[in-house]
Amino acid sequence: MPVVTFTLRIANQDASKSKERALPTKTFVRDVADNDIPNFKAVCWGSPNIISQSDMADASQGFRVNDTVRIELDLTVPNAGGGALTHSDVPVEGPVAVAPSSIIKELEGMLKSGTGSDIQFEVTGAADDDDAGAAAGTAAAAAGATETFSAHKNIIKVRCPALAAHFEHHPGDSDTVRILGVEPAAFKAFLVYVYTDEVADDALAAMGDHLIDLATRYQCTRLRQLCEAHLLSTLSVSNVVDRLLLADQRDLGALEDACLDCIKANDAKVMETSAYAAMARRPDGGLLVSKIMSEVFGSRERKRDDGGDAAGAAAGAAAAAAAPVVLTPALVRDMLVADLRVELEKRNLSTVGRKHHLVQRLISNLE
Repeated sequence: MPVVTFTLRIANQDASKSKERALPTKTFVRDVADNDIPNFKAVCWGSPNIISQSDMADASQGFRVNDTVRIELDLTVPNAGGGALTHSDVPVEGPVAVAPSSIIKELEGMLKSGTGSDIQFEVTGAADDDDAGAAAGTAAAAAGATETFSAHKNIIKVRCPALAAHFEHHPGDSDTVRILGVEPAAFKAFLVYVYTDEVADDALAAMGDHLIDLATRYQCTRLRQLCEAHLLSTLSVSNVVDRLLLADQRDLGALEDACLDCIKANDAKVMETSAYAAMARRPDGGLLVSKIMSEVFGSRERKRDDGGDAAGAAAGAAAAAAAPVVLTPALVRDMLVADLRVELEKRNLSTVGRKHHLVQRLISNLE
């Protein structure tokens, strides 16, 4: 067995002094067998006489500086071929190979197989009068289409506060829960989220609105946020009107603000779409059209007030290039949500809230 030796020393921290206090080279040894642990006695490999207390306390000696002592240790490990090992000779084994987490896959497998399930959800796409309120805003599947899903009550209770409250207040209910007015495919995607905390992109694209309804109905905040984030990330001129209607109906503040910003930046193209014409004909579309008109034409009016004619606007642009822009209430009201948040962050103000909250907060700071 190779003999490991060491040199222990107290280093001199004064660069002008070369002396140090070191122990003679010693060998690591054990005086007991491995199977004699109960009788093991501590082995001291140091020395009580390496330095005197007076030398240690004397600052001029250089061993103690700012109440700090530097102890150094040199190890010598012989290799099989003779001589001492260098750093490059020491075999360095890679980290322990840790398998990736499989809990999400296993939970999804439980859902798909139904192993150990103790509750069933009977989901019917067509809503009846008794459940019309609960199913408001969700699209029905083919009339009368019903699908049954097996699940695990404890997982559902942990992940869905609304269903947990239902089970708590109705402990004698059957092990079958009937849900009306929900598209079975959407409920299936909802269950996958409950078990895995994830939603497939294709499910978000095809059933984002239905999933938002289910997230709201069963108080799954993160799912609602995932859906809104997906709708924001895929916003375009072609779908902005439909997204605005959805945001208004489901109270999605961030999505509504983004839609209005998109329409304001592309007003002519948006107003030429069939979706915009259809929205204007809807009984509930009047308020949204008014809101859009206020954003678009209010913005143009403020630009005329602030910029004057074309020559004035050009002069203003040149001046702006030479001096910092001074924000006015009119400019603030015309800013996009992202720009509002940037300005609020510069002033160490909260960036939380809808656009009108951000506008009011920034204007109040200007005064």
